[in-house]
Amino acid sequence: MEANLSFNNYNVIETIYKFNPESSLESEDVTTDFSLKIVYEDNERQNAALYFTVELGDFQLNQNSFYTKAVIVGHFSINADEEVSAAFIDHMYKKMPYLFYSLI
Repeated sequence: MEANLSFNNYNVIETIYKFNPESSLESEDVTTDFSLKIVYEDNERQNAALYFTVELGDFQLNQNSFYTKAVIVGHFSINADEEVSAAFIDHMYKKMPYLFYSLI
Protein backbone atom coordinates (compact mmCIF):
# COMPACT_ATOMS: atom_id res chain seq x y z
CA MET A 1 0.00 0.00 0.00
CA GLU A 2 1.24 3.44 -0.89
CA ALA A 3 -0.36 6.67 0.29
CA ASN A 4 0.76 10.20 -0.44
CA LEU A 5 -0.14 13.19 1.67
CA SER A 6 -0.32 16.35 -0.42
CA PHE A 7 -0.29 19.95 0.75
CA ASN A 8 -2.67 21.98 -1.42
CA ASN A 9 -2.68 25.50 0.04
CA TYR A 10 -3.06 27.51 3.23
CA ASN A 11 -4.71 30.65 4.57
CA VAL A 12 -3.96 32.77 7.61
CA ILE A 13 -7.44 33.20 9.07
CA GLU A 14 -6.71 35.03 12.33
CA THR A 15 -3.90 37.07 13.82
CA ILE A 16 -3.87 39.01 17.08
CA TYR A 17 -1.06 41.05 18.56
CA LYS A 18 -1.34 43.02 21.79
CA PHE A 19 1.50 44.90 23.47
CA ASN A 20 1.65 46.94 26.65
CA PRO A 21 4.59 49.38 26.42
CA GLU A 22 3.84 50.54 29.98
CA SER A 23 4.56 47.08 31.39
CA SER A 24 6.96 47.09 34.32
CA LEU A 25 7.49 43.33 34.52
CA GLU A 26 11.04 42.45 35.54
CA SER A 27 10.87 39.10 33.78
CA GLU A 28 8.40 37.27 31.62
CA ASP A 29 7.73 33.56 31.43
CA VAL A 30 6.40 33.04 27.94
CA THR A 31 4.68 29.74 27.28
CA THR A 32 3.62 28.62 23.85
CA ASP A 33 0.32 26.83 23.30
CA PHE A 34 -0.29 24.84 20.15
CA SER A 35 -3.51 23.20 19.03
CA LEU A 36 -4.78 21.30 16.03
CA LYS A 37 -8.30 20.84 14.73
CA ILE A 38 -8.99 18.56 11.77
CA VAL A 39 -12.09 19.10 9.64
CA TYR A 40 -12.68 16.40 7.05
CA GLU A 41 -14.09 17.75 3.82
CA ASP A 42 -15.55 14.47 2.59
CA ASN A 43 -16.81 11.18 4.02
CA GLU A 44 -13.78 9.23 2.80
CA ARG A 45 -11.45 11.63 4.68
CA GLN A 46 -9.37 12.06 1.55
CA ASN A 47 -9.46 15.86 1.91
CA ALA A 48 -9.06 17.76 5.14
CA ALA A 49 -8.56 21.23 6.52
CA LEU A 50 -6.08 21.36 9.41
CA TYR A 51 -6.41 24.36 11.69
CA PHE A 52 -3.10 25.12 13.45
CA THR A 53 -3.27 27.58 16.32
CA VAL A 54 -0.30 29.03 18.18
CA GLU A 55 -0.56 31.42 21.12
CA LEU A 56 2.18 33.17 23.10
CA GLY A 57 1.97 35.50 26.07
CA ASP A 58 -0.97 36.57 28.16
CA PHE A 59 -4.20 37.85 26.60
CA GLN A 60 -4.93 40.05 29.66
CA LEU A 61 -1.32 41.38 29.66
CA ASN A 62 -0.98 40.63 33.39
CA GLN A 63 1.79 38.01 33.19
CA ASN A 64 3.44 39.23 29.99
CA SER A 65 3.85 42.52 28.19
CA PHE A 66 2.50 41.01 24.99
CA TYR A 67 0.09 38.48 23.53
CA THR A 68 0.06 37.05 20.05
CA LYS A 69 -2.08 34.44 18.32
CA ALA A 70 -2.15 33.04 14.81
CA VAL A 71 -4.55 30.57 13.24
CA ILE A 72 -3.53 29.03 9.94
CA VAL A 73 -5.63 26.56 7.97
CA GLY A 74 -3.84 24.17 5.66
CA HIS A 75 -5.66 22.13 3.05
CA PHE A 76 -4.36 18.60 2.53
CA SER A 77 -5.34 15.51 0.59
CA ILE A 78 -4.41 11.85 0.75
CA ASN A 79 -4.05 9.85 -2.43
CA ALA A 80 -3.77 6.09 -1.99
CA ASP A 81 -3.31 3.30 -4.50
CA GLU A 82 -5.82 1.22 -2.54
CA GLU A 83 -8.41 1.74 0.19
CA VAL A 84 -6.87 2.78 3.51
CA SER A 85 -8.39 2.67 6.97
CA ALA A 86 -9.78 5.72 8.74
CA ALA A 87 -7.23 5.13 11.53
CA PHE A 88 -4.36 5.30 9.03
CA ILE A 89 -5.75 8.50 7.50
CA ASP A 90 -6.14 10.07 10.96
CA HIS A 91 -2.54 9.10 11.74
CA MET A 92 -1.27 10.76 8.55
CA TYR A 93 -3.08 14.04 9.21
CA LYS A 94 -2.10 14.12 12.89
CA LYS A 95 1.59 13.89 11.92
CA MET A 96 1.39 17.27 10.18
CA PRO A 97 1.58 19.44 13.34
CA TYR A 98 4.93 17.88 14.26
CA LEU A 99 6.33 19.01 10.93
CA PHE A 100 4.79 22.44 11.34
CA TYR A 101 5.97 22.93 14.94
CA SER A 102 9.51 21.87 14.05
CA LEU A 103 9.68 24.84 11.68
CA ILE A 104 8.84 27.35 14.42
